[in-house]
Amino acid sequence: MSLFADFFGSSQRKDISNAGAAAATYLGQGREKALAALSAATPQAQSEINAGYDTARGDIGSAVTSAKGSLNRGYDTARGDIGTNYDAAKGTYEDYLARSGRTLNPMIAAGDTARGMYGDALGMNGSAARQSFYDTNVGGNTTFNYADDLAAKQLQQKLNAAGVTGGRAGSMMVRQGAQRVEDRTNQYLDRLKGVSDQGGQYRGQLAGYEQNTGQSIAGLQTRQGDQLASLEQNRGTALAGMDQWGGSQNANLATGRGQALSNLTMGNAGQVAGVESNYAGNMAGNAINLGTATASARTAGINNMLQLAGTALGASGFKGFGSSPNYNSAWPATVRRA
Repeated sequence: MSLFADFFGSSQRKDISNAGAAAATYLGQGREKALAALSAATPQAQSEINAGYDTARGDIGSAVTSAKGSLNRGYDTARGDIGTNYDAAKGTYEDYLARSGRTLNPMIAAGDTARGMYGDALGMNGSAARQSFYDTNVGGNTTFNYADDLAAKQLQQKLNAAGVTGGRAGSMMVRQGAQRVEDRTNQYLDRLKGVSDQGGQYRGQLAGYEQNTGQSIAGLQTRQGDQLASLEQNRGTALAGMDQWGGSQNANLATGRGQALSNLTMGNAGQVAGVESNYAGNMAGNAINLGTATASARTAGINNMLQLAGTALGASGFKGFGSSPNYNSAWPATVRRA
């Protein structure tokens, strides 16, 4: 710079302008870097918020699934225990019924046989069956035949001793033999009827056992059904509660994520606004300082020129203008001499 430019302040003003431009450049670069940093940080923060949210959702889902699995295993075990216990109780009833049957069935079978034989004797099953009954059980019985022969001989001896002979004796022997057969047959039929009646009683007793067992088993199955139904109802309620809990937790997570993203957006906007505000303030301050410095440099040049002019006039003996007793008052304060 020339001495003339320095004297009139133009070089100072140029330096100030260059410094102002450099300051504006630095401020702009700082602004751009700050905005770029905020722009890069916001997506990263959003990604981390979303990743955390997704992880939490997965953890909640896994927790609900695990809890449901444990719950279902517990209820399935309870169902199995109920079934096992009721099956054992049912088996006990059935076992006692089977033991009663093994005791009573032979007597029932004997009653059935006696009833069939009694029917044969009465001709209920046909004449051939009736004849077979009498041939087998009355006429063809060797014990009965021996007893009949013995009785006939004893009667013959009595008749001979009484002098009864001929047709009268034969008629009496026939009547005695027929009476013996009839009495023996009636006694046999009475025994058959007794056995048949007992068989019927045992059958009725067993039928009562079967009815009671059926009612007991039906009662067991009803209670089992009630317990299983209650169990499943409780299971459904518990599972619904778990789903409701999971839904509530996910809703809270979604609300939290939305709030966090909103806060992030608002915070980012605030930071961007702060950067812009600081930039604008700094630029305004820089402009004010630049203007002030430029004005000061310009005034300094004018003052230098006036001081130079005052020095020249003083050297020439100039006493001022008009009738002013103080020639210094004719000059600006910056060039007045003492």
